[in-house]
Amino acid sequence: MIYGRFIGVDRFADVSIRDLAGCSRDAAALYSVFQDGIPAIDAVLILNEDATIARVRDVIRETLDAATEQDAVILTFATHGTHDHRIVAFDSSLRDLDGTTYSLNDLVTAFQRTRAQFVLVILDCCFAGAAPARVVADTPQARGVIDFQGIQGIGKLMLAASRMDEEAYEHPFNRHGLLTAALIDALTQPQGGILAMLEAVIARVRADAASIGVSQNPVATTYVDGGFRLPTLQRGPTYLLHFPEHGAVRTNDIEGLAAFDIPADIVAAWRDDFGNHLHDLQLRAINESRVLDGRSLLVVAPTSSGKTFIGELAAIKAILDGRKAVFLLPFKALVSEKYEDFAYKYGKRLGLRVIRCSGDYRDQTSDFLAGKFDIAVLTYEMFLGLSVSSPTILNLLGLLVLDEAQFIASHDRGIVVELILTLLRTSRSRGIDPQLILLSAVIGNVDPFSAWLSLSTLTSDVRPTPLEFGVLDRDGIYQYLDSDKVERSTQLLPRGRIVRRRDKASSQDVIVPLVQQVMENELERVIVFRSKRGETEGCARYLARELGLPPAQTALDALVNADPSSATPELRAALQGGG
Repeated sequence: MIYGRFIGVDRFADVSIRDLAGCSRDAAALYSVFQDGIPAIDAVLILNEDATIARVRDVIRETLDAATEQDAVILTFATHGTHDHRIVAFDSSLRDLDGTTYSLNDLVTAFQRTRAQFVLVILDCCFAGAAPARVVADTPQARGVIDFQGIQGIGKLMLAASRMDEEAYEHPFNRHGLLTAALIDALTQPQGGILAMLEAVIARVRADAASIGVSQNPVATTYVDGGFRLPTLQRGPTYLLHFPEHGAVRTNDIEGLAAFDIPADIVAAWRDDFGNHLHDLQLRAINESRVLDGRSLLVVAPTSSGKTFIGELAAIKAILDGRKAVFLLPFKALVSEKYEDFAYKYGKRLGLRVIRCSGDYRDQTSDFLAGKFDIAVLTYEMFLGLSVSSPTILNLLGLLVLDEAQFIASHDRGIVVELILTLLRTSRSRGIDPQLILLSAVIGNVDPFSAWLSLSTLTSDVRPTPLEFGVLDRDGIYQYLDSDKVERSTQLLPRGRIVRRRDKASSQDVIVPLVQQVMENELERVIVFRSKRGETEGCARYLARELGLPPAQTALDALVNADPSSATPELRAALQGGG
């Protein structure tokens, strides 16, 4: 019998243990290629909450300890290690390392005494170094080094991602540990024997590490061929189930997103919110730009063209792949709005961890720094400040969505956007390269911008709901361009409806009757834009006074009573009038 147990942990119950990014992905990939390549294998995938220390111990007992001379055992671990050579489980605690982690010494003992005909143990963990390595930093230093080279045994192979005194890294592009990525490629190609495969894996890991500017040297036990040969494994149906991007999946609507391995409850939530229709821009982002396959993209399109949902699609897929998603927005108000939306849609309804950091008392900054989130929503400035003061948080990022990217051209906010993008760009030399989705309103030539960031670009000037541009004069006549760009005019407001309301003519003479007319036509929402803060506050005051609408009670109830700002009375007055 062939037993395979594939363990991956990138979330941890102890808030002091930093979450990882690609460990579940590593375990799923190795599980898949073994399942597809050896159909008779008794394979079990054990991820996150299921990978408790008790489960890890059970796995050792039911495989290595229980194996007979006719059995083969494949064990893989992708998780944190500790400096004193322990494997970290989901429920491991820094307060009780001895009782809640699995010692490599115990694993080596079980490895040496097993009667199995063939054993392959893979440790894509790290037991030295610091972030971004897969090591828990706040653990005791080892008094000795485990000598993997000294482990001998016919048909027994233990492969560790790196020496005990160096880091083990994840690849920035395929989001696997360097060892796992090399193993998958080697195992799915015809082999000249296990020793030849090992040489290819070690060379590949060293080369991939050098390409991202680091050093990593896998360590293998001395191995003598005992007659067991692994077949060429496959990226078959199980692999495509976990990694549908490798199957060139396409979709024509929201229902078709299930083919990308997006769970039915998420597809149903999107269908409830948006119907089953996807805009052309969204279909192009999925089918041509492959944002659900982890590719970065600059989207340039008008407001209300559906580009924000492209960021949401990429975020959910990233989370399902074991990555973390960060949304950046220019203003606190937008952060709060997006947080409330995501907290309900993806937090309450789907159970994802949604947090925000915008610089106010409600912030969950400690959760962000510890990686205790699935989706984080931040202002530009907050993200820049945190990533500069705590640069290791960049190692956590799997996807970054920067909304309103046209702010890079703003004379006062552009420098912040540029610094964020420069930080991400320069981090690539350290092996940090999260998927990047930039969402921008229509701007000028974007070719230099996308070339600087090495992004593909998706552009559109089509709005699903066309805007109509026009001018309303004081006689109530509305002059506009129709969809064919032909000038037209109509008597939008009855003559005499626009009157001087103060001692001199002002904009409120027009705004008040116009909004009243729109409300009479039972259109649910009206947004009035003014160019200055004072004008905006004044407009809110007189509309609240003139329109006679019922109070916006939900918004009033949500206002915080403690620590009011100078604008709080004005805001309450506007909301009392339905503003």
